[in-house]
Amino acid sequence: MASVYIEKTTHFYRQGQNKPPVVKILSPENNTSVEPDARIRYFISVSDEEDGKSEFQEIASNEVFLEVTYAPDSSKVADYLVIHNKNGAEPPGLTGIKTSDCFNCHAIKNKGQGPSFSEIAKRYPHNPSTIETLAMRVMKGNSGVWGNAAMPPHADITPQQARQIIQWILNNAADPNYDLYAGLEGSFPTRTKSQTGGLYVLTASYLDHGLKDMPQLRQSGQHTILLKGK
Repeated sequence: MASVYIEKTTHFYRQGQNKPPVVKILSPENNTSVEPDARIRYFISVSDEEDGKSEFQEIASNEVFLEVTYAPDSSKVADYLVIHNKNGAEPPGLTGIKTSDCFNCHAIKNKGQGPSFSEIAKRYPHNPSTIETLAMRVMKGNSGVWGNAAMPPHADITPQQARQIIQWILNNAADPNYDLYAGLEGSFPTRTKSQTGGLYVLTASYLDHGLKDMPQLRQSGQHTILLKGK
């Protein structure tokens, strides 16, 4: 497999004077080789002129995210980067998940107070009727669908936002090569020894809160690195 070196820092500029945050994956370092059957610790820093700095506990940890995508070879990494950075913005459904309270009860692959997004994606057919039904549950809340756990209503989420969130979950959450973690630090697993090699694309991101008088003009910063599986 040819060697690949990727490190990319991205700022998404929108109108207004709000400056984008600077996001940095402090550890692991870019182009590090990782063992199979391991847990890789990660640490992220965020600095934003308006919101503050993570080193001074001025950035909410649950608003910082790490996307981990596994690719068996470098060509898959290239495909991922093209899709991920298309038009310089992430899918609105993913943004909706990051800016709501979804991760208080859910995770992509692991069950929490509610089902994992992967379980949801595997359970329901991917069609407009399902999207409408699940979007309504997000907005109005529901109980008894996944055991005794109840989901509270989300009156602040519009019908369009709810549909975008559900569509993203159904299209992406069951992907075995993708996971998403909230927090300035944490860990993620590498593949088993039966799946050695491959590449891991790590993308840290933070969406700021805009200016005091223009909170709607939010800016996003990203930092992407590559790890090599042994």
